[in-house]
Amino acid sequence: MPGWYTPRTLHIHFKVRHKGKDAATTEFYLPDQVRQETLTVPPYDRRGPGMFVNTNDVEIRLAKGAPGCWPQITGPPEGYRATITVKVDPRRASR
Repeated sequence: MPGWYTPRTLHIHFKVRHKGKDAATTEFYLPDQVRQETLTVPPYDRRGPGMFVNTNDVEIRLAKGAPGCWPQITGPPEGYRATITVKVDPRRASR
């Protein structure tokens, strides 16, 4: 789980490379409930809860809700598992 930084909610950076070139870059977001629970356990509890949640994250707002960036979450009690399918067109890899 990543830490948070201002002015963002918890999120995971994701990049796909194809033949040494960037083919996709995005972020994955987590439900606020997962964020809240994560920030109550070490080492995350040392930083405090953070001011930013999904509803006030600027990037989610600019991306009109960031469709396709929300993994399916299962869990607890043993922990959480996030699953997402990403479609990447290697022809779009940057040169």
